Amino acid sequence: MGKARKINDDKIKAKVVDMYCENGATLKNICAALNITNFAAIKILGNRFKPNCRSLSIEQHKDITDLYKDGVSTNKIATIMDCSSRTILRILHMNEIEIRRVKHFCNIPIGKKFGRLTILRKVGVRGKAQAMNWECICDCGNLTVVTAGNLLHGHTQSCGCILVEYKKSQIGDKSPSWVGGRFINKNGYVQVRDQEHKNAVGGYVFEHIKVMSGHLHRPIKEGETIHHKNGIRDDNRLDNLELWCSKHPPGQRVDDLLNFCIEILLEYFPEALTG
Repeated sequence: MGKARKINDDKIKAKVVDMYCENGATLKNICAALNITNFAAIKILGNRFKPNCRSLSIEQHKDITDLYKDGVSTNKIATIMDCSSRTILRILHMNEIEIRRVKHFCNIPIGKKFGRLTILRKVGVRGKAQAMNWECICDCGNLTVVTAGNLLHGHTQSCGCILVEYKKSQIGDKSPSWVGGRFINKNGYVQVRDQEHKNAVGGYVFEHIKVMSGHLHRPIKEGETIHHKNGIRDDNRLDNLELWCSKHPPGQRVDDLLNFCIEILLEYFPEALTG
């Protein structure tokens, strides 16, 4: 027999609400007993449906609130009820039970130091986790708000300046991805690391610029460009470079290419020139 797609029977609706709210039946058991879909049951229940808490019966809800009022911690209650502590907290919130704060989370003395952070004042409870927050001042002078748990467990020890300093310490040859400070970019030009060079951008300078700049004993001026005579962008020998006082056009001069070809032939195939 197929499950009904639409529930128009008021008796079935009342039965769903009664089984769920009064008897503490699970959604799965309700659907099996009444031969309806999960979606139909959830639609009938509306705001009454609490998917993270309704695996426990109404009697168990009462037991949880009683245990908590007697001073039992949420973690111990979760162990007893075989569920998560988050579920216990949600049940307590549903029943409008005020959540106790761990004493040492609330009583951190003003002026106490955690790493680079010094406690200034209690901010109060914030966020979905309802965690106790404290305003702190870092040794670098920045103000920050940190949860008590992060302070006491050592997860937060600064306003973030420790991470910034660490990242700066990993620049250059200290970086784990260091490859010698020389690489060929996507356009085929060689870039080398030289933070002190006047033409450097981001700590790197084009090798052909550095070679020509060293030859001229001055940085390359704005409007000047370096031309590769043979068109090979990673061939940065001084003999292959030419200083232009404006942006040079694409391509190479025929004379330059001929001279380059002759040099290659003399080096690797001199017989071709004597034949």
